[in-house]
Parts: sequence; C-alpha cells; structure tokens
Amino acid sequence: MIYRSWTKLTDRVYMLGALDEKEKPRPFVVDLLKEGERELIKTGGLIEGIYHIDGSEYPASAIESTREILLPDYVGRIKSVHVDGNLLQRFNSDQMQLKSNNRFDEGTTGLPTAWNISGSKRLTLNQRLGQTSRCSVFYEA
Repeated sequence: MIYRSWTKLTDRVYMLGALDEKEKPRPFVVDLLKEGERELIKTGGLIEGIYHIDGSEYPASAIESTREILLPDYVGRIKSVHVDGNLLQRFNSDQMQLKSNNRFDEGTTGLPTAWNISGSKRLTLNQRLGQTSRCSVFYEA
C-alpha cells in the first residue's frame, strides 16, 4: 500500500500501536520515517533514472546512425530499454551483425526489438531507430 502523505503514514504507525502520539509527537515520527526512507534508498539502489533518445533529434553522441548511441556518464547500470513503450530484449554480443568493413549492419527500417551494450556506455540496437520513435533507457542512478 502506498501512502501519499506523511500524515497518513504516521496515522498508520500510531494505529498499529508501535508509538503513542503523546509519547512521540508527529514531527519526530516523520523524521524517523524519512531517515528510514533515505537508508532504504541508499542501501537498496532504488533510485531509477530515465534517459530518452528521440529518433528525430539525433543526439550529438550518436555514432554513425541512431542504431548505436553513446550514453552519458551519469547513466548507471541499465535495467531495461523501451522503444515507443515496447520492452526490448537484450541480445548476446555474438548476435551483433557486422558488415565486411567491421561496422554494424544498419538493419531494416522497422523498430528495434533488442539491445545490448558494446564498449563503454555504447547502447547498440539491433535495428535503426525510426524518425518518429522514442527510445527510453531505464537505469539505476
């Protein structure tokens, strides 16, 4: 159950009988809960970020095409990649197709269906990102 305010959460704490409002005032309980939240985030790695890549506005860090994109340094471990809301599967590095000049094959003009990381912070899609498509990279911050 998600509580949308500290008041509702502290009401729940008092209702469970863990603390009495006369013994421990509400601001004290809120501070304890906030401290617990910070510890949970710090130890659990729960902070998640999203990096968006628009097919129409190729980022300056695009390499050759929108099929291989250099991610910024602040992007941590990638949790998932979506294109236009569709979850992409991760493919193995041996499934990457190289042309005779050791460049990645551009693939068809359809939407990507898989991704992988090649090199350092280099997101590789199995097909070219369309002009109207949007790629969302979910990562641990």
